[in-house]
Amino acid sequence: MATTQKIQSLIDDIQKNRYFLPEFQRGFRWNSEQVKKYFQSLYRGYPTGAFLVWKAEVPSKIKGNTPSEENTFTRLILDGQQRLTTLYTLLKGFPPNWIEGKPPRTDLYFNLVTEEFQYFTQTLMSGKQEWIAVADLLQKGAGTYISHAVSTNPELAVYLVTQLERLNRLDNIKNYEYYIQEVEQQDPMQVVEIFNLVNSAGTPLSDADLALALVTGRWEDCKDKMRAAAEKYRKINFHFDLDFFTRCISVIATERGVFDNVSALTRDDLIIAWNKTEKSLDYLVNVLPQHGYIDDTSFLSTPYIFFPLIYYISNNKFKFPDPQTRDKFLYWVYNALMWGRYSSSSESSLDRDIRILKDTNSVDELIKMVSLVRGGNLEVNEADLELQGVRSRLYQIFYILVRRNGAADWADSSLPLYKNIVGRTYFIERHHIFPKSKLYKLFSSSSSYDKSLVNELANIALLTSATNHSIFNNDPSAYLPNVDANQLRCQFVPVEPELWQMSRDGYLAFIKERRRLLALGINKFLNELYQGKSTIHISRDVEQWRQRLEEVELAIRQLILDIAAEYEEDINPNSYIPPHILVKVDGRAQKYLRDSPSENPEEFKSLKKRLQFFDTSEYCELMLSNSNWQYFETYFGSKGAVQSRFTQLQNLRNTLAHNRDLTDVIIKDGEAAILWFSSILRKYSLSEA
Repeated sequence: MATTQKIQSLIDDIQKNRYFLPEFQRGFRWNSEQVKKYFQSLYRGYPTGAFLVWKAEVPSKIKGNTPSEENTFTRLILDGQQRLTTLYTLLKGFPPNWIEGKPPRTDLYFNLVTEEFQYFTQTLMSGKQEWIAVADLLQKGAGTYISHAVSTNPELAVYLVTQLERLNRLDNIKNYEYYIQEVEQQDPMQVVEIFNLVNSAGTPLSDADLALALVTGRWEDCKDKMRAAAEKYRKINFHFDLDFFTRCISVIATERGVFDNVSALTRDDLIIAWNKTEKSLDYLVNVLPQHGYIDDTSFLSTPYIFFPLIYYISNNKFKFPDPQTRDKFLYWVYNALMWGRYSSSSESSLDRDIRILKDTNSVDELIKMVSLVRGGNLEVNEADLELQGVRSRLYQIFYILVRRNGAADWADSSLPLYKNIVGRTYFIERHHIFPKSKLYKLFSSSSSYDKSLVNELANIALLTSATNHSIFNNDPSAYLPNVDANQLRCQFVPVEPELWQMSRDGYLAFIKERRRLLALGINKFLNELYQGKSTIHISRDVEQWRQRLEEVELAIRQLILDIAAEYEEDINPNSYIPPHILVKVDGRAQKYLRDSPSENPEEFKSLKKRLQFFDTSEYCELMLSNSNWQYFETYFGSKGAVQSRFTQLQNLRNTLAHNRDLTDVIIKDGEAAILWFSSILRKYSLSEA
């Protein structure tokens, strides 16, 4: 059955409890830009879709008010919630009772001259009579809006009359007519399927949205359980939403990191998985603050680290079997956070990790996976900390270490530094050790590089709000002598006064030393957790390293040849090898030909032969040249990563060529580069360590 209904009539019916929202619906998700575009379309009379309503005889569990028992049918909105929530909020001045999530803003304004919609900005709109509040006009109507202006601001009223056509057009949004299609199917799961299919074409539903709709369709009380749990954990600063709980259920019930098999789960499957989820989380939220120094989820970059933990605990009698396993899991958590285990392709990475735990039940295998991505080296070095600020993933481990070291406020050592401290005066703030205002007199605030340098993590300490403000912008040489040296060490701050001098060179020397201290502190902490096993096995077999280097170089050469063949029509053969490299390569080839007169000189003009005379760094230069990088970018992604890995290869190659000592650093960096190239160039049969 299909009907039509005007917006004002729809809003009135929602207020009279004639339309409801099923429990399996997601919360309000529209952002301000979407609301603006929606109103622009309504104002211009553009098509904005239809509404799909479920006409249910036995109502599904609903959000908000309960329908009257006198109703023969209950009408539940399947498609149109975002639009109707927006309209109701602006026409009534408050959101509908079904609201879940952050409601839409009501300070939308309309410009009577340009006919554009914008949210209120003081500098742009204050005192400008052409800007009118959309909600105010829609609630009063154009006539009443002008009448009100006559009594309060006659000058404005005169202006509004001149803009009457546009005022009426805006007010006429309330008469915009929608087509309403009713679904009379009574099987809740079939209705959920319709909901998922229809909504996938609107504001895209995430996989979690779709999965939650399926879960709610089979187990109506699930959201009540989730909301109660969310409130329970929120009180101890662990903030979990419904999407999080949905994935927990899916991970436990399907033993996958993706939602592919959720539709096959029964109501009993879901309830069992939920009970395991809550029991596992109850255990974790007690363990993590005590042993992992994670007492708040707000500073964590991803919730995904919880899912492997929950899966493992739910399958191991709801606990870690021993302190060693617990510490290894913490070691994995910290490395997963630092190195962005779930920063891209989150679901795919999670699915691999859950499969690893399913097959091995071993945290060691999870650690190996993170290690592989890092090229076998999980240690932090000073370069990793360069230009990294508080938004970097390394900030998380810094906060954890400050907590672990028992760091206290610099003005009052009785005050611990952690997020759950009570009282605004004692809130934890990030303090620039060298004041930012003075550094910008030494470095350029308009340079992104200098800004990163000034705001680097190596210049940040954690202090209470009161102490941070009392220090203000004093030079470190003025206030650091008053701070207990042990408290400085707890935050890895150099204690040598000569490093506290307020100058350009002084600052650079300070952050260089602090990077070193931070890297040492992080590695020591992590090595203790994993009993010193965080470093890769070091072999000093020279022939082994020569062989592995040769395999990498052969694979790189073959890739360069393949690119040249694949893009033969696009690549200029005369510039594929940069001219300055070509001169060097041909010079080496000529020397070889003088020593080997039986060779045919013409053959050495081919790309394949010339590549044999390349130095390691020259492969890098060829790839990164302005004309060639477009062909190699899909393989390597980042120029910086390519340069870094080639430098590591070059250092190892030079060490071997000149019979120097193979130091631990050279070996670890070289192996990291070899493993990195191995993961990218598998098609060339490059053997892995």
